[in-house]
Amino acid sequence: MSDPTRASLLMEIERAGEMTATKLAERLGLTANNVYHHLRVIKRLGILEEPRIVPGPTYVVGKEGPRGLAVVASAP
Repeated sequence: MSDPTRASLLMEIERAGEMTATKLAERLGLTANNVYHHLRVIKRLGILEEPRIVPGPTYVVGKEGPRGLAVVASAP
């Protein structure tokens, strides 16, 4: 896989249903900046959505679902 961190983020979001970047950072032992960077990349690929912004962005895996992992695997 091109980036195991992005795959881990996607799997964690899918497992939880939705999750904030702060919670992802805590669960995966990453810095918030690192998580935000990866989420921006994944979101640009059209895999993530931000349905809620209160109190901060909450991410969910979009309609692409499982295809998202394949897209992340091939992304730079």
